[in-house]
Amino acid sequence: QRRAILHDLGIGDEAIVLGYAGRIHAGKGVFVLLEAATAAMAREPRLHCLWIGDGQDASALRERTAAGPMADRHHFLGWINNVHPYYNAMSMLAFPSMQSETFGRVSVEAQATGVPVLASNLAGIPEALMPEVTGLLLPPGDVMAWRDAILKMCDAPIRQRMGDAARSFVLQHFSASVIVAELVRIFSEG
Repeated sequence: QRRAILHDLGIGDEAIVLGYAGRIHAGKGVFVLLEAATAAMAREPRLHCLWIGDGQDASALRERTAAGPMADRHHFLGWINNVHPYYNAMSMLAFPSMQSETFGRVSVEAQATGVPVLASNLAGIPEALMPEVTGLLLPPGDVMAWRDAILKMCDAPIRQRMGDAARSFVLQHFSASVIVAELVRIFSEG
């Protein structure tokens, strides 16, 4: 599935794909991610960025990207109802939010497919991953920290180790059987 998606996007099999899936607006950290990813691309020629989503700042993000030096390595898919197949094409997922989030659903979905996550250390986001095990927590809005984390994740053994741990983490903490057991426990105590 990865090969087919990359082929359809004109991306080579050897690519390292940084993915973003969600609403596209400034509060979600998309402009910080654009700057960080573009800076990382200057150092890592295999790096591409896959943007999935739409929102009030989508046009501005596309325009900024088109004016930049790495425009051909940013791929905008727009809104997709079923993003799950695209996780298979990602080497890592970015969740760069700069606003309070209650939970990182997209982070859990990506990790369930073995994709490590780079996420803002903000509000409820850290609950959805294990720092330094299934991904990295980063300061919101810090372009250089995000660039460095993206470059760190370009190392295949690090990605593989974190991706393997991510899948196990999700099964242990967020699988349907775990959630049901926790709900039963809560209702039994009440």
